[in-house]
Amino acid sequence: MNTKRGYKLKLESLKDLSSFLEDFRGAATKVLARKWTTDVAARAAETCDFAALGLTAPTGDVIRAACNELNLKLASADVSRHGYNCGIDFYFVEAAILAIFNHGDKDYQEVWRRKRVVEHWGWARDVDRPGTISEKQWQLRERVWTALGKRPRFGLTLNFQLLSTPLPVVTPKQVLPLLPGYGNRVENAVAALLAQEGKKVKSVSEHELTKLRDHVTRRIVKELTPDHLLGNVPVSPPPQASAQKLKSPITELRPGPKGSSTKADSIDHADIILSNDGRTFIAVPNVGLADNSRVFVHVGTKDVVFIQDGINYGTVTEVPEAAKEHLKFCKEAVLVEVEKSGDGRLLRARYVAIVTDISFTEHQRQSMIVGFKRPTRSSAASREFEEWEKNSRNR
Repeated sequence: MNTKRGYKLKLESLKDLSSFLEDFRGAATKVLARKWTTDVAARAAETCDFAALGLTAPTGDVIRAACNELNLKLASADVSRHGYNCGIDFYFVEAAILAIFNHGDKDYQEVWRRKRVVEHWGWARDVDRPGTISEKQWQLRERVWTALGKRPRFGLTLNFQLLSTPLPVVTPKQVLPLLPGYGNRVENAVAALLAQEGKKVKSVSEHELTKLRDHVTRRIVKELTPDHLLGNVPVSPPPQASAQKLKSPITELRPGPKGSSTKADSIDHADIILSNDGRTFIAVPNVGLADNSRVFVHVGTKDVVFIQDGINYGTVTEVPEAAKEHLKFCKEAVLVEVEKSGDGRLLRARYVAIVTDISFTEHQRQSMIVGFKRPTRSSAASREFEEWEKNSRNR
C-alpha cells in the first residue's frame, strides 16, 4: 500500500462516488485512447517504412495489423500494471471515502488531481510533515492509514481498473494526426537497417549514417495517406520480395559500363580464389554494388552474407568447408563483380571487402586457432588495402 499517494474524496455517498467514477472514467479513457492510437500509429508507420525498405513483407491494412499485434502483446501482459492502465483503491472509513492511486502514469494522475472533489491526504513514515499540515492532522493520517494497512480488505474497499482488453481497431482519421514525424521515421528505419548487421547507431560513423539516411529517404513515402495505411496503394517505391534484392540508391545513380549490362537480383553464388601473391579474391555476380562504400562479408557456420550500406545483397549457402575456413582467417578480400557476356565473363567492378567470422565468439575462435600461424598479407595487398582505407577516410 503506497500511502504517499493517499487521497480523501469530498463525497457523501456511494451515489456521489458512482457519478464521480463515471466522470473520471470518461476523462481517463480519452488519455487511454490517445496512448493507444499513438502506439498504433507508430507501429503502422514502421510497417509501411520497413516494407518499402524490404525489411518486412507488405501486410495490406497496416492499421488493423498494428492493432492485432499490440492486442496480442496485451493478452500476454500483466494488464493491471500496464502503462495503458490506471488503478485506484477506494476505502470507506465511517463517513469518509479515501483512495490510493496505486497505478497510473503522470497523464492519468494529472486528470485525477484536476477533479475538485480530490484532496491529497497522503502519509508515510519516511516523509517529513509538510508545514501546511498540523501535527494533529498528521497523526490522524498515520493512525488511519496504518489501520487500513492491517485490516482485512473484504467489504471495505472498491478497486477501479480502467483498462479492458482487447482494445478497438482505430481508423485512419484517428491515426493520421498522431503519425511519427518524417525525421523520426527516417532515424527509426536507419536503426533497423543497422540492426540487420548487428550494429547500433552509436557504433558507426556519421559518414555511414548519412549514406543510410539518404538511402531511406529515397525509399520511404514522405507523407503517408489513408490509402497507404489501408493497403489500397503500394508503398512507393514498390517493396521487393526480400531484402536481398534491394539496390542501393548510390548504385542506381552510378553510370554503367559501355554496352548492355544485365545485373543479377542478388549474390547467390561465389567463387573463392587464392592468388600466387597470397591475396584472396571473391568473384560474385554483378549486382551493382556502390564503388564508394564498404562491402562486408560475414562468414557464418552455414553460409556467407554480403552487405553494403546496411543492405543484404545476398546469401551464399552450401559453401564448401575448406572455403569457409579459409575466409574465417582473412581480414579482407578482393571482391570482384563478374558479368556473363557471350561465352566469356567480364569484370565489372572490384572492391576491398572486410571479412568477419560471425560463426563463433572471439574467445571460441581464438581457442580453435591456437598454434595456427596466419599467413602474412602480401605487400601488394597491404598497399591496396591501405590506399582504400585512406580514400575512405577522405570521403
